[in-house]
Amino acid sequence: MMQDTNPDTTPDATPDATPDAGQAATPDTGRDTGRDNIGGYIARIIYTLKTESAAWKKTHLPELDKLRHDRALAELQLKHRLAQLDIRLQEECTRIRMEEERQTAQFQEFLDSIDEMKANMLTSYASMPKPIALMIHHHAAELLKEAWFSQDTRERLRNQTRFTALMLTITEDLSQLQADTPHSALPEKTLAFIREHTACLPEAG
Repeated sequence: MMQDTNPDTTPDATPDATPDAGQAATPDTGRDTGRDNIGGYIARIIYTLKTESAAWKKTHLPELDKLRHDRALAELQLKHRLAQLDIRLQEECTRIRMEEERQTAQFQEFLDSIDEMKANMLTSYASMPKPIALMIHHHAAELLKEAWFSQDTRERLRNQTRFTALMLTITEDLSQLQADTPHSALPEKTLAFIREHTACLPEAG
């Protein structure tokens, strides 16, 4: 029996499915596609936010303009108020300084009058020891300070009354020396006044 030698009946050789070692691998584009999707998503979010912000501004533009106007007006009013306060402060400082200068001048006048009173007493009461005149002068000066600088209103008024009474008493003693009547070698009424308020002087002999 003859063997079939037809080339068509010869089994085909199976092609080699293994790729050549030198053949390049197909690139993986899945990761790049994911990045593109995230970038597009973020871009759409940003665009949406900008669009909504612009729409909100357009819708509320009148309110925004009013807020800007009110803020500018408030700042202008504040500047005007601060300028007024600064002027008032300067005026008040000037008034206080002038009042202090006036008070200082008046206080110095009182001190000068007390000094003059001491000189008159030393001249009029020639036999009076000088320490007595100095003590009277000191008492009058202390009463003046208490009447001038006391923070307590009632105490200040009380000392003003005492100072005025003391000066009137001294004036009365000096007036008696000018009359043609017998008089003491010491200002008795003045010493009695001081003794009454200090209780620190001995009886005049």
